[in-house]
Amino acid sequence: MERTNHIDSEPLPGMQSLSRREIRDLLACYLAGGMTAKQVRDWAESIEFSERVCYERGFEEEIERTIFMMANPELIDGSLNSELAAHLIRYLDRLNLG
Repeated sequence: MERTNHIDSEPLPGMQSLSRREIRDLLACYLAGGMTAKQVRDWAESIEFSERVCYERGFEEEIERTIFMMANPELIDGSLNSELAAHLIRYLDRLNLG
């Protein structure tokens, strides 16, 4: 699914914006025990095909890939776990978080 909505200065009315930092913070919360794997997966599934969410401009593909891996961990290694979460955080960190 290709996204056409991007974060410029403000999302379109009725839309929520999603940045790399927000995803990274959510994964860090999971690693710290503040969320369960099921909560993270449920959140990612709710975002994955939502037309009410736009991704940070310039990082749409990377965010989409990260959300996909969070929503579909069985396609990677079977479950969302601390190893996958740490891998996704490292991936997002390499994107030069601002």
